Amino acid sequence: LRVRGLVLCVTTFGNIDLDLRGATLEGDVITILALGGFGAVDVYVPEGVEVDLRGLAIFGHARARGDDPPPRPGTPLVRVYALSLWAGIDVWRVPLVWAERTLSQVIRGIRKGEHKQLERRG
Repeated sequence: LRVRGLVLCVTTFGNIDLDLRGATLEGDVITILALGGFGAVDVYVPEGVEVDLRGLAIFGHARARGDDPPPRPGTPLVRVYALSLWAGIDVWRVPLVWAERTLSQVIRGIRKGEHKQLERRG
């Protein structure tokens, strides 16, 4: 998967999982416009990729989760603009030690709280 410029994610009464862990991010800035109504948008980035999350959540949330180490050299800025109405928009910084996990395994690990155990160790 090659990503450059703008990515648009729109959901109503559904969920979107945008997995950028193995993507080739081209350019200095990747912009993601996440619009959610009565659903969820989850964006997964590897730790060390700088994330700038901005937005408005009405009866929902827009938040970044996971460790926020300094950006790795050569990685672009991932800028997420979120607009949520009764929806959750989350950016997950996936631990590098989870690099070999499938997206399903990452989601299960997050649901079980395994990422919180990693955050406490760091």
